[in-house]
Amino acid sequence: MGISRVFSYRISRGSTHIFSVALIVCLVSWILGVPERILAQESPDRQSVLESVVVTASYFEEQVKSLSVPVTVITNEEIVQTNASTLPELLKNYGFQTTSGGTGTGSGRILIRGFAASTNPNESGNVLYLLDGRRIGNNDAGFVAVENLERVEIIRGPASVQYGSEATGGVINMISRRGGEKTRLALEHRIGSFDYNRSAASVSGRLLKNRLDFSFGSSHMNRGSVDVGGGLGKYHHTDIHNRILGGTNLGYNFNENHRLGFVTNFSYGDYSRTGAFRQGSSATPLGLSKRSNYSLDFRYEGAIPESGLAWQARYFFGQTVYETATNWQTRAGYYEYVGKFHGINVDGSWNNGFLYLTGGFDLYKMDYTKTTTPPPSAHTYDYAGFLLARMSFLDDRLWLNGGIRYDKMEIYAAGSVRAGQTLPAQLNRQRYTPSFGVSFLVTDWLKLRANYATSFKMPEPISQMTYSPGDPIYLEARDLQPESSKGWELGTDIYYGGFTVGATYFSVDYKDKIESQVISATPILIRQYQNLKGITEYRGLEFWVDWRMDETFGWNFELKPYISLTRMFRYFNTEKRAKTGYTADLNMSYGLVFNDDNLGLMARVDVTYLGRQLPHYTTAQIEYGRDTLVDFHLSKRLIDWEDKGQLYLKVDMTNIGNRFYRTGTYPEEGRAFYMGLRYEYWHRSGGILHRLAEDWLVMDPIIGHIAKLNLSCRDAKEFGFIRRVIDIFSKDSGWRVDLQKHCNLPHARPLIATYF
Repeated sequence: MGISRVFSYRISRGSTHIFSVALIVCLVSWILGVPERILAQESPDRQSVLESVVVTASYFEEQVKSLSVPVTVITNEEIVQTNASTLPELLKNYGFQTTSGGTGTGSGRILIRGFAASTNPNESGNVLYLLDGRRIGNNDAGFVAVENLERVEIIRGPASVQYGSEATGGVINMISRRGGEKTRLALEHRIGSFDYNRSAASVSGRLLKNRLDFSFGSSHMNRGSVDVGGGLGKYHHTDIHNRILGGTNLGYNFNENHRLGFVTNFSYGDYSRTGAFRQGSSATPLGLSKRSNYSLDFRYEGAIPESGLAWQARYFFGQTVYETATNWQTRAGYYEYVGKFHGINVDGSWNNGFLYLTGGFDLYKMDYTKTTTPPPSAHTYDYAGFLLARMSFLDDRLWLNGGIRYDKMEIYAAGSVRAGQTLPAQLNRQRYTPSFGVSFLVTDWLKLRANYATSFKMPEPISQMTYSPGDPIYLEARDLQPESSKGWELGTDIYYGGFTVGATYFSVDYKDKIESQVISATPILIRQYQNLKGITEYRGLEFWVDWRMDETFGWNFELKPYISLTRMFRYFNTEKRAKTGYTADLNMSYGLVFNDDNLGLMARVDVTYLGRQLPHYTTAQIEYGRDTLVDFHLSKRLIDWEDKGQLYLKVDMTNIGNRFYRTGTYPEEGRAFYMGLRYEYWHRSGGILHRLAEDWLVMDPIIGHIAKLNLSCRDAKEFGFIRRVIDIFSKDSGWRVDLQKHCNLPHARPLIATYF
């Protein structure tokens, strides 16, 4: 743990800025000082990272080199490598802090720069979860099927100008897979410790002459109660029953620029309500809970490329249900929470090569109900409009970007302050959210960036009125103001010689935080939600680096060491004079990835260091963390049937050191072993064109003959046919064919005729 100690010593507030800037400078100097024999072998793959595109930062595709904020992209290949069944399981390997409400809840919370998402179904958080760019209506990323995800894009830092309330710490956009020209099928079954049993399947492809793309992924899992680490025994009542996660993405493509899509997400699970861990005791169960949700999303995307115009419009709706009871047979202690949501997004962009504009309108409504007596209910309405702009200078080396958003939110809540008495409460709030950033490409591989952004989080209905049996009395809170923040960051990104390096120093001041305060303790407990008067200060450094040694040295296999960390220098509330709860001073992941396609072997070792954290706002000495976890993942191809698929053996060992640790209030599982089989199959879909292109790949004489043709095309209809064939062939083989010269129909007809 020598590395962790370097970053865990106490540092005075006054020297924080100097230390951070010095560290960034040292990192850049270190990279520039790598021996020339390494840097001279500059990799096209590293260069292409700057040209790659993401969609979360501005709704539409945007090159990484123009971004003024850091965006982490996790691919489907990486998801499969780590065998993660939920997003929180995956992100702990990327330097993000994750917590859970106990190993039996099936939930997971993710923190970015000290800001936490919520796992409670009736509360909002400070990290916003999106599915294909829209709110999922469910604050728990642990209930989204990773089997149907193409990639995950994570904005580190405020993004309220794009997405509104809750995007104060960051945004996690889970992007579902779209079917491609290759039909893909994957089947997997795993068994393991604690009676673990999980099956998963996914399929994607295209039909109807490639006009209809489809993708589906789902999993089913059961698991018994787990053992905690350190040999402390069974953590009773942490079992999970019939957890089903699934998602679909269907789309009809009128042509390459217009698509009508339909996306769904659904989940269900029965979970024991976890009580406090008691060594050697079965404890008293808190009953069972059932969680389910679904969402449906209708989306139209269009573009006129020659004019630089693109747009999208969507309507989505869904529902989250949380049920709990101390006894399901007698319905004792039963209550049900239901959250229904729907929304409309209309966005458009225009790009003339110098100026890039994106604007849009959002409408989001959420309805809450709870089956207590009397039943509380709540509604939120959010009407918003936004405009984003980006300008390019110096031959696409300097980018200036900015944006502003206006939100008008109405919150209505009705509940009980005393049994039998109902009192409504209503809030109307407005918010303007600006941002500004700059990105400068110093060289083809070195980028500097800076960003200033504001963010906000609207009061939630539970802050105004709440009631359930056993709860304290809550007074009405009509004067709550939105929580808000102002922050800036400086960073650099380097893509050179097989290296990917990034470093960001960030500073955020967060004010008007809403918390429950005790008004009176006798004769009865009375509480009220109030805005804290002080400021919560967040200061920290993010750093990540990976080294594709195979690109540097020209090896024919992948070998990649990596490290990713977030070091919090300050997370302190000036009113309470205390550190914020559940924020770790350091979270760090590092490891080594090996992958050889020829051997069909992938192995990776992931080490996660969990820093010190306090359970709540406190100056007490109670703390969790300072734990190191080691996981190992192995995948070996057993059989290769070539065009009929491949069969893989997958082995996973987690918490190899059997450490007793917590990610929140509750302990997590100890050492565990899992193994299973995965079958993967792909085949080209699309009929005659694809079969023709496939044959061309192995018909060298014909390829050579066609490549020598130098005649013009005379038949427009047949030219279109040949053009599509050659396009497909060019993409798959890497050939670059001059269509104006290589489309002579008389020579091609004999080959085509064999397919009719």
